Amino acid sequence: MRIITKFFKKNSQQIIRSLSLIIGLLLFFSFIYFSGWDRIRQLGQLKLLPLVLIFIFTFGITSCVSFRWGGLVNAIGERRVAKWHEYYHYFIVSRVLGFVLPKDVTDFFGRTGLINRLHSLSIGRSGVSVILDRFFDLLSVLIFFCASLPYWLGFVDLGQGIALMVGLSLIIYLDILFFYRSFFKVLLWMAAIGIKFINQMPILKKISFNPEVFYLLDRKIISISLLLSALKFCLTALRFIFIASALQISIPVSLIVLGTPLGQLTYIIAITPGGLGIFEAGWFGILLAGGIDSGPALLFVVGQRILIVTCILFIFMIIQLSFFHNSIKKIW
Repeated sequence: MRIITKFFKKNSQQIIRSLSLIIGLLLFFSFIYFSGWDRIRQLGQLKLLPLVLIFIFTFGITSCVSFRWGGLVNAIGERRVAKWHEYYHYFIVSRVLGFVLPKDVTDFFGRTGLINRLHSLSIGRSGVSVILDRFFDLLSVLIFFCASLPYWLGFVDLGQGIALMVGLSLIIYLDILFFYRSFFKVLLWMAAIGIKFINQMPILKKISFNPEVFYLLDRKIISISLLLSALKFCLTALRFIFIASALQISIPVSLIVLGTPLGQLTYIIAITPGGLGIFEAGWFGILLAGGIDSGPALLFVVGQRILIVTCILFIFMIIQLSFFHNSIKKIW
């Protein structure tokens, strides 16, 4: 009994990661099972133009994140730490690892470790850059989620919900820019929580909290980060719209736009790798609440996972082939 207890204590992190992956796979395959193979076969009858647009939007989303993160790294590092295509490469590598490992591990171990080892930026500043990048993601989702609440609480219809979400989101973003100092205090508070969380991960070096680093972030870099976060959200909503189009599922555009903040929130808080299963469950509930039948809703949640993963893997392969080609050229 002691041997078993000792084994579980020693390998608790690995056991938790394995369990989270198993739970995610079980949830995802349950959606495939309940969809029925007749509906799954529809994935072989996808429209070409929406597929091309899904890939373009996926590239745009990943570019927004990598450029936002790169800008934060350069500001915190007080120099141009890496080239823009390198930031993009590191982010895609972390994204692919996130298909089988928890997002927190791949973000803080992958991106933090790569910048620290390959570009000689301290582990503290590297870690803080990822915390801030994740913070802007969370902030953007919360802004749009709060702005979409009047619809989900039943106070307005779909059309009014869209108008309110756009208007309220714009007001909140402008308030953040005008009340820059107050927002800065929130940044410091969130960073302190994020660093405390990272320091609990045994695979990473301990990070000390240095508030002076944050004073390197001026209004310009925060404005750009907010703009890229808003653009990422818009591209994400557009990608879901064209996923529905590619799958030939009739879902109101306004429902997808209003459902995107709630869907993204489930992705951020999901404990499974890449939000596997939990993200699908979130969208399934959103579509059912919006009046969509369970059949098309199941096809949408399964189809979006397959299409997004395929796009990310395709981008990853292109990047790896590009690096391989450049290495061969240098040798010759």
